[in-house]
Amino acid sequence: MDGVPFMISDKFACAPEGMQQVDLLGITIKSLAEIEKEYDYSFRTEQSAAARLPPSPTRCQQMPQS
Repeated sequence: MDGVPFMISDKFACAPEGMQQVDLLGITIKSLAEIEKEYDYSFRTEQSAAARLPPSPTRCQQMPQS
């Protein structure tokens, strides 16, 4: 689209009075390692609780019989 000028419609050119300014400079860009470290969760509690549950009929039907 080289040579096509970018223009904002007059309908959207002026900001409405009720619109707030947003400061995007405070956004922190994190690496994958930082995100994984921050949101790391082992699910140990859930796995422990699931191990204590009695077998359900649907789970027994899905398990292959030896």
